[in-house]
Amino acid sequence: RFGAAPSPDAVTGASRVTTADPDAGEAPAERVLLTGFPSLVCRRLAAKLLEADPRSHVSLLVSAHLGAAATAFVAELPPASKSRCHPILGDVADMHLGLSSSEYQELVEQLTTIVHLAGPAAATGDAGRRFDLIGTQNLLDTGVEARRLRRLVHVSTVRVSGRREGVVLEEDLDCGQSFHNLFEQTQFQAEVL
Repeated sequence: RFGAAPSPDAVTGASRVTTADPDAGEAPAERVLLTGFPSLVCRRLAAKLLEADPRSHVSLLVSAHLGAAATAFVAELPPASKSRCHPILGDVADMHLGLSSSEYQELVEQLTTIVHLAGPAAATGDAGRRFDLIGTQNLLDTGVEARRLRRLVHVSTVRVSGRREGVVLEEDLDCGQSFHNLFEQTQFQAEVL
């Protein structure tokens, strides 16, 4: 929550995940959905996840206007990772993430991990609310539908502390604080979800 991105091991847990039945064999490959492209955190995390587990697949939920940038990003990945990274055009704040019914159904059937990175700091007003609140709720709903989901990671910001001063612990999320701006407030409201 406080500015640190999750490590690939924390997200995939690839070497530590076991199935409920010890005789069932190896856990299925990770199928990760990342939001937040083209942020540096998103790009670095995608590359690290693919590097850490050669069986993992990463889907980047990308706005249509960033499709070419996402394709270029995948093209720059090491050869062993390129075929396992898939940009999908959509919108976190649209129903079914802006995907067609068949695309959405395929995604939720395979999904094991969702990593939702903090929204764009430049988004204000309705755009900020749309991404932070509706987008986060849509990903929570997607997580409920994804029967294979192992984890949902919501990366936020220290700004959810608003105008509070001094030491602020993670478990002290809601202490009746006021906020400097709408971005801080909508990030806070998204975490409360």
